[in-house]
Amino acid sequence: MTARTAPLMALALLMIPACAGEDGGSGGSGGSTSQASGEDASSGTSGSSGAEASSSGGASGEGTSTGEGTTQGACELDVDLAVLSDHLGALATMAGALHNEVGAGTGGGFLAAPGLGELSEVLTITLKEPCAGADALDPVCEGASCGQLVCSGDGAGWSFNAWLDAIPTQAGDFTFSELSVVVSWVDGADEVSFQILSKATRGPESWSVSANGTIQGGAFEIVALLPELIDGAETVLVASGGGGAFSGQLEVNGVDVALVGDGAGMTPTGACW
Repeated sequence: MTARTAPLMALALLMIPACAGEDGGSGGSGGSTSQASGEDASSGTSGSSGAEASSSGGASGEGTSTGEGTTQGACELDVDLAVLSDHLGALATMAGALHNEVGAGTGGGFLAAPGLGELSEVLTITLKEPCAGADALDPVCEGASCGQLVCSGDGAGWSFNAWLDAIPTQAGDFTFSELSVVVSWVDGADEVSFQILSKATRGPESWSVSANGTIQGGAFEIVALLPELIDGAETVLVASGGGGAFSGQLEVNGVDVALVGDGAGMTPTGACW
């Protein structure tokens, strides 16, 4: 483990592999970062149900509404659910890696978004000094991404800001014009919060995301708005996962159009919106 010293504090960045068998590189100036493939991790947690669900296509169709807001008959969903399933799997991997790493002098951060795949990163941070006042260490960049540790000066508050520095960044079929993740925590707390802001496309599809969530006890919760995934509709992913268990739903205009199940797999409900 390498360490760097800053005017008010020092830290060491150590990669926790997102999937066993993946090794990362060493960090750049002022610290070290290591990278690991989030794609393998996410595919490892995605069950067969997610792959099967992703094969469904089409658009919002007609159906008969019931009093509970569901439908009789099926409306096809023109969304590649496997992309969202893989993202949930990656978040579960990162939540597990950060478990017991945040609190009393330790913390962590990550990069993840739908479509990011093998560019996903998990980082843990060892803090050599407590947060004594507002300060930010110099950014550390490795490859296409950068990270920066910030002490808020508010008690023992910390945040780790990670972002894609090379714009645009190509991740498989996805093109990212923006991606940033802010992870925040307080020394001694067992919960971290995170915010994800991503602008990405795959051909004519928009996979932009604005999300908020928490990680606690090796599990995550997330509420993600995908404002342009379905034209003219409000699309929200609400999910939780950890320890191999997942739950949640994809909502379109308040209607559950897909459910999250075992292995983060997603199954269309056939409901119309």
